[in-house]
This record gives sequence, C-alpha cells and structure tokens, in this order.
Amino acid sequence: MTSEWKTYARALSRQLQCPRAKKQSLLEDTRRLAEDYLAENPGGGYDGLTAFLGSPEELARSYQDAMGPETAKQYRRQRQGLIGLVLGLIILFLIATIWYNIELRSRQHDVHITGEKAIIVYETEEGEN
Repeated sequence: MTSEWKTYARALSRQLQCPRAKKQSLLEDTRRLAEDYLAENPGGGYDGLTAFLGSPEELARSYQDAMGPETAKQYRRQRQGLIGLVLGLIILFLIATIWYNIELRSRQHDVHITGEKAIIVYETEEGEN
C-alpha cells in the first residue's frame, strides 16, 4: 500500500459518517480504484490521486449523498447514544466511588487490641556486639 493511498484513506475515513462496515466497504472500493490509478500512473502521487478521485472531502460527500441523509443521521444518533452511555457509566462510577469513601469514613471502626508486643533495641558502643 502506498503512502499516497494511506494519507488519502485516513482523510476519507475521517469524513465518512456511516457505520464501520459500510465505511470499510467504501474504503475497499476506493482502494481498488486508487491502486488501478497508481499502477497506470506511477508518478501520479497524492496530487494525481486527488485529481483522479477528487478530494477526500468531495468523495466522502458524494458517498454520503448516495447513501442518503438518513444513514448519516442514524450514525450520529448511535454515536451520540454510545458517548452518552459511556459518560453515564463514568459518572455513575464516580458517584459510587465518592459515596463508598464517604460511607467508609463515616463508620466507626471497632478495633480491639488483644495484645501488645514490644521490640526493645539496645544501643551499643562501636565495636561491641
């Protein structure tokens, strides 16, 4: 895979707003077109590739138009729902952690000392054991 294609594919992938499987399918179709172009035009580079396929933004827009606006809306709703769920779980975890710490500190701990041990350390002069 050429660096021109990788650069183009990253830019195109960021622009596409559709489910992962559809995005992978579109990228695969575009990769085949790009490979054919680069095989026929070895010196084409990134500029030649964008002249052939259009800019990643333009190609993404044409793919989005072909899929229809409902696909992008559905993708955004699912993505927002997933982000909301993750944020909700993080907030719930933080609240539970704070509550647990407050509850733990407010309880009286019954500690009973059943015995004591003492360690006696004798200091000796230097050289004596």
